[in-house]
Amino acid sequence: TVVTEDNTAYMKGAPEIVLERCDRILLDGEEKELTEERKQDILDKNHEFAREALRVLGFARKTVEDEEAEADDIESDMVFLGLQGMMDPAREEVKDAVDDCRTAGIGVVMATGDNIETAKAIGKELGFNPEGAMEGHEIEEMSEEELEEKVTEVEIFARVSPEHKVRILQALQKQGYNVAMTGDGVN
Repeated sequence: TVVTEDNTAYMKGAPEIVLERCDRILLDGEEKELTEERKQDILDKNHEFAREALRVLGFARKTVEDEEAEADDIESDMVFLGLQGMMDPAREEVKDAVDDCRTAGIGVVMATGDNIETAKAIGKELGFNPEGAMEGHEIEEMSEEELEEKVTEVEIFARVSPEHKVRILQALQKQGYNVAMTGDGVN
């Protein structure tokens, strides 16, 4: 969240998270109540964009009266502004690299912070099996033993944090696999 000189706070992030912090929506230049029906319409559009392999962000704003306000106060009762879907396709060499690994007998798993629908769409383009894709919140709910059992059945992990990625890596190691991790992020 960023607060500007005129005390307007702007938030961007995963649409479902941004929506949780909003109670109003900007429609035709006017603030209206963000009803459950409107939230569902937004989430449906988010899923539609994600199935098209778009990375989707939600945006919100709020006028901050108290310059000393805590983040939790700033990031509540916000006005939902909209969604942005952007195409961020995998680089061309990624599919070849995944294919080369598989040809060499190396198993490949995709772990991403993306929405699960986006991850499945991109994963499918790269030759991953989208069936059984797992989300980070599911990993959090699993014991180490449960994750060790499940991890070899899943090729796509979505909405995962760096901590989830480490748990996946450790579960594969406990299954006897030699594991390496690579990617375009800081993880």
